[in-house]
Amino acid sequence: LYALVLRRSKETQISSASQFQKVKVVDPAEGLPRPISPRTHINIMASIVLGLLLSIGMVILLENIDTKISGREEAERIVGRPFLGTIGEVNLDMKMADEKVNGLDESKRDAYAALDERSKVELFPMYFNKSNVSESIRLMRTNLLFMGKDRQFTTILVTSAHPKEGKRTVINYLGISLAAMGKRVVMVD
Repeated sequence: LYALVLRRSKETQISSASQFQKVKVVDPAEGLPRPISPRTHINIMASIVLGLLLSIGMVILLENIDTKISGREEAERIVGRPFLGTIGEVNLDMKMADEKVNGLDESKRDAYAALDERSKVELFPMYFNKSNVSESIRLMRTNLLFMGKDRQFTTILVTSAHPKEGKRTVINYLGISLAAMGKRVVMVD
């Protein structure tokens, strides 16, 4: 058994030695001065260019998708009518009103205190005619009347794209302001 294993071992050594004799070195292997991959400078530059292109593309896409009116001039251009005015946020003035309610005379203070929250907002200019909101409404009323200088307006429509944007509040405030001038006003909701 030992002789068999020894003979097999010698045959294996002879066959492996004969295989290596056929191999010869043509050119010795040489290392590259820099690695093939990753090419960090090219990858960084490509990432920067790709990032810039993607961000510019996203800005252009979002600008084209955006349908919001972003200012007075754009609103006038789209609607084709002159700008009448803006009304500040009523909630801020409501906080001011609750603080200044003591400055009202007793009958107005009692009438204001008896109102529910919605009525306080809707009748705000009647009680606080020196507030920013009341002044904005008077400016809007004046602009509206000057627009109709050549002909008398009989109907005014207030509309918006979404619910709860303040249409009813604007109508109420304009109605109160026009009624304070002596105009007859009918509001239909």
